[in-house]
Amino acid sequence: MAQPIRRGPSAESCVSTLAHDERKSRKIGGGVLTGMGCVFILIGAQSKDDDSASGAFIAGAILAGIGLYTLAVPGYVESEYNRIRRIEDPLEREEVAYTVLTHVAHKAKVERISAAISNAVYCLYNLTYRPSLSNTNDSENYYYMALLSGGLSLYYFMVESPAERMLREYQEGQKRSGSFAIIPRPDGSIAAVYTLTF
Repeated sequence: MAQPIRRGPSAESCVSTLAHDERKSRKIGGGVLTGMGCVFILIGAQSKDDDSASGAFIAGAILAGIGLYTLAVPGYVESEYNRIRRIEDPLEREEVAYTVLTHVAHKAKVERISAAISNAVYCLYNLTYRPSLSNTNDSENYYYMALLSGGLSLYYFMVESPAERMLREYQEGQKRSGSFAIIPRPDGSIAAVYTLTF
């Protein structure tokens, strides 16, 4: 029975890396949001103005709630990686990991291209829209915003996300992979065959 000999990273190791990165980002983001929520609640507690206090309390409660939710609930890649780890068959585990990696990479590509297009549109808007401005500094701000959004658009168009990069590296590694098979011969002997794909 032929078993592939893998070259380069496995799909499972790629998903593991993405899950670790997602968990780290989730913990940092959730901690920051929870901390900001607590700060707003403290500001509301010390405020003498009732309207300001209630606004700060509401904002703080919302931020802290979102932060705690972010800390408590694992992301998509984390959940899928935990599911993958419970699969006992290594080939099935690799197939499921490849499916997850492909899904995450395609989703990241759509988000990246969408961000590139929206930044390009905003760049064109800032280059073409000219209201009646009496102040020349305001006019220059449009050029600065166009430069910033144009740069972001180029960045998003040219730089792949980590998931896209991992999928590409995985697929390139699979193209160079080989396979080893033990084949029974008609005379009862066994032949070992190694196939290398370039």
